[in-house]
Amino acid sequence: MARGIAAKAPLAIAAVKEQLRIVEDLQPMPVQAMEQMAELRRQACENADFTEGLAVFAERRPAEFCGR
Repeated sequence: MARGIAAKAPLAIAAVKEQLRIVEDLQPMPVQAMEQMAELRRQACENADFTEGLAVFAERRPAEFCGR
């Protein structure tokens, strides 16, 4: 499982990890935490690795993530 996770886009992995930390620590979740999670998702979707992920899926080839 670790190899599978490590093969994913670095920014997406970081965003998911941070979201899990936020969710774990807060109950109920304040608006600020929700906004922080939305910003992490926005950053993950507005980078070269997101575009690479779409191309990999469409072309059925191995990913070459750069972490940007």
